[in-house]
Amino acid sequence: MCDLIEIFRQEIFQTLLESMFSIAELNSKKELSDKIKYCKKFLKIVGKGTTRISFYLPKMNHVLKLAFNEIGIKQNEFECDKKKANYKIFTKIYRHADDFSWIECEYAKDVSRSKFKELTGISHSDFGKILYLLGDIYFTRKYDKEFISANLNKDELAKLHNNYDDVIKKNKFIQEFSNYLYTEKPDAMFIADLIDNSAISNLGVVKRNNNEFLVVRDHGLNKKIMNMINDLD
Repeated sequence: MCDLIEIFRQEIFQTLLESMFSIAELNSKKELSDKIKYCKKFLKIVGKGTTRISFYLPKMNHVLKLAFNEIGIKQNEFECDKKKANYKIFTKIYRHADDFSWIECEYAKDVSRSKFKELTGISHSDFGKILYLLGDIYFTRKYDKEFISANLNKDELAKLHNNYDDVIKKNKFIQEFSNYLYTEKPDAMFIADLIDNSAISNLGVVKRNNNEFLVVRDHGLNKKIMNMINDLD
């Protein structure tokens, strides 16, 4: 009973803190480090990567992605690419800072492998293989082809096509990926980003029109940004 009371007190305290958060106040902070301190003071952290921290905005059930370096700013800007708003597979972006130091987007909760299969009709491991095939179908640039050939020989690739080409044509979730890649090439996610997006942690579940939908929640990566990240090592 005492534990429940303590949890309740903590939730009330957190709610009070979150009600004091202000975008205007966040924008008044000039340095990224000051913006981070401000958000940490009032908001709950729901994710952290090498370039950005994600905070939960409970009132709207949104997420605030805050950059803590220049690469994070570039990732925020790339996620705000207006072309992506035409595709259901990405989290919706609601607003952003003028300098892209932060973006406010749709909250997508974690997805399990069983939930992934329930929503898409395919297993998560199959999804990763299909992404290689989409890359083989739609990408013609040399480094994309080299990436594929480094992971799959011709016989393995042919076998995958035989097993999954029909799925690519009929599965609605895969069709969303396929449509984006076909329409936006060569500016779409390059193949390394596709494989990265096959990580279950990069996917999440949103609710739209009372229906659950699987989305890519971390899609701030392209070739240029990947090179910047690699330079950090």
